[in-house]
Amino acid sequence: MSGTPQLENGYVKIANEIMDALSKYRIPGEQMQCLLFLLRKTYGYNKLCDRISNSQYVVATGINKRNVKRALDGLIEKRIVVKKDNEYIPTYQFNKDYRLWRLLSKKTPVVKIDTVVVKKDNNLLSKKTPTKDNKDNIQKKVIKKFISPSLAEVIKYFFERGYSVESAKKAHEYYSAGDWHDRNGNKVRNWKQKMIAVWFKDENKIKEPETPKIITRENIGALYDN
Repeated sequence: MSGTPQLENGYVKIANEIMDALSKYRIPGEQMQCLLFLLRKTYGYNKLCDRISNSQYVVATGINKRNVKRALDGLIEKRIVVKKDNEYIPTYQFNKDYRLWRLLSKKTPVVKIDTVVVKKDNNLLSKKTPTKDNKDNIQKKVIKKFISPSLAEVIKYFFERGYSVESAKKAHEYYSAGDWHDRNGNKVRNWKQKMIAVWFKDENKIKEPETPKIITRENIGALYDN
């Protein structure tokens, strides 16, 4: 190798129409390597076909024999290369009638790469502009786990707002029996809000406001018994 290739030392004569067709047809790397070597062995010597062993492809391309076979099978399947099996060494020929080449599959490496990029972009975008699914997930994370209140908590909440201990007991008993689900079967998320909406009514107010009771740790037990 001189490092300064010259046409005088040999060249591959290929019609521009074929080069245009090859430019528009995506051929994977190892298949292209084997195709270039085939063109070198045929058109490079002004031949239409040549008997080429897999070992010759291995030496010329540096691809291992297994991948050489797979690359050649791919070219044959695409009808870019025609193979004729001989007794020992097969004959290969480049099919210059590009109209007979098989159309590319929709699942090309380019599409796969773009798909990966889109997925990454979506992951980045999802942090800034959540989709509906992401919003649902975020809302699920925000919702705190419901902890049912004790009877003492309900009584204290009722009493401090002017509602009777008896109504507090009834409310607590009602929701406890239903595992803190309302009459529609919906899980109670905020028990204080539920008490305001359902139980804070005039008929449940304390009847004797002139003698209010102060709930303390010492007298809370007595309220249970009333």
